[in-house]
Amino acid sequence: MHPRSLVLMLAHVTAVLLASLVGASYATAQEDVRRSRPERLTSVMLVPTGLKWEPEHAAPGQSQIAIFHVDPKTGATELYFRLPPHFHAVRHWHSANETNVVVRGTFIIQHDGGEQVTMIAGNTSVMPRRMVHQAWSEGEETIVFVSLDGPWDYHAATE
Repeated sequence: MHPRSLVLMLAHVTAVLLASLVGASYATAQEDVRRSRPERLTSVMLVPTGLKWEPEHAAPGQSQIAIFHVDPKTGATELYFRLPPHFHAVRHWHSANETNVVVRGTFIIQHDGGEQVTMIAGNTSVMPRRMVHQAWSEGEETIVFVSLDGPWDYHAATE
């Protein structure tokens, strides 16, 4: 066999083997994505120590808030909410877009016209600015990390 033919044949075999490996990896990854998600994450999500928890004056009840960071130029705010068991945050809205990440407990959120969505540790939701919504905790203390792309505010829904 001519050396050039041998090199071409080896290159072809190598390409076929690599394509098989990539295809098998892709199929395995797709199977992993399709598997049902666990009810609880196995990773650990921690709330930073040293937070200054204060009563949340804007949302009546026993919830507490801890401001984590405020961008001095934009006012973008990151904070934590600590909700007691069976808490209900009545209908309200914010001037900024809001992203919620459940750190601990069960958090239920619903925007006007939508269905309730139950979230557990690791779940994320996004609430567009000025969208009226309400939230609940279940039978355990719940901690939610909130990131806003503007200053933190709270407006009770009056309609």
